[in-house]
Amino acid sequence: MEEVRRHIESFPCMESHYTRRDTNKKYLAADLNIRKMYTLYKQLCQKENIEAVNELTYRRVFATEYNLSFFVPKKDQCTICTNYESADKEKKALFQKVYTEHIQRKNKCNAEKEKDKERANNDCNFISVSFDLQAILPIIKKCIKSPSLPISEAKKKNLLYFIQKNIISEELEPWYKNLKTANSEEEHVLSDEENIM
Repeated sequence: MEEVRRHIESFPCMESHYTRRDTNKKYLAADLNIRKMYTLYKQLCQKENIEAVNELTYRRVFATEYNLSFFVPKKDQCTICTNYESADKEKKALFQKVYTEHIQRKNKCNAEKEKDKERANNDCNFISVSFDLQAILPIIKKCIKSPSLPISEAKKKNLLYFIQKNIISEELEPWYKNLKTANSEEEHVLSDEENIM
């Protein structure tokens, strides 16, 4: 069994970047699966003249002794962490300073976000809004490349509502007002009575 464990542990894996507090699960490359790993294990055993365990035993060790999965959660797309975690020892040594500074910034940002959330819960004159900038950057880039790219009328009204409530800087109001819209009755527009958090 030690050879099975050594083989499973030989695959690079990484922790969940954003959901690390919620789980200790680690993630293997998305192009792997247990069958591929077992095939590679059998090839290694043949090469080293070692008797291989059967696939069921390999799967049992994998499932009961390791908290591994074969995909990176959708939220996990940080290039710095992905590159560092998948790098070999030499490359990790080169990236160490950048990676350490990145983690420090991430921790500081998370602490500031928690403070803002706490303040928003306790201070009715303070609103905290957060969003995944990485997820909306492609939309922003499309808008910059093609200023005529339409958004829904409801989204435009929501943006203008956020400006009115000082959630978004009023300096952006002319830009938002000039955005072209494509009507969508499915969109929902925020009203003053709704909780926007």
